[in-house]
Amino acid sequence: MGVRTVIDYVRYLEETWLIFSIENYAARFAERESNRKYYFIDNGILNLFIFNPETLLLENLVAVSLYRMVGKELCFYNQNVEVDFYIPDKKWLVQTSYNISDAQTFTREVNGLLKTAKFLKAEKLQIVTRNEERTFEQEGFIIEVIPIWKWVIMLENNN
Repeated sequence: MGVRTVIDYVRYLEETWLIFSIENYAARFAERESNRKYYFIDNGILNLFIFNPETLLLENLVAVSLYRMVGKELCFYNQNVEVDFYIPDKKWLVQTSYNISDAQTFTREVNGLLKTAKFLKAEKLQIVTRNEERTFEQEGFIIEVIPIWKWVIMLENNN
């Protein structure tokens, strides 16, 4: 199977609303089409293809929820550090992590948010987890750690 065939199949999946893609906000204009992240519209479909589902299903659920809310405005940020989701008009960064109880994971997720928030002048920073919850301030930013169930309810109530 050639590269052109794969590109065609991905386009067919997008046209039939099985998947959607988001752009890298940090990419140069010419790279935005080739440097995208893809998500399944339905977590059930994604679950058919993966062996260790927790982290991927969490990120996919957040992606679908945000995409339904803001559509094509949703993007991610990847330039020396990656943040899963960025909504420019709302100055909102969202990181997903199944579990941040490990100090190394916590530091990685928070540092990514802080570095990106400083550069983009973001105002709302969140880490969506399976079940952890707390709010803290670091380097002048308020970071909200919120469990997925509460985050989805919050999102629905704000629409």
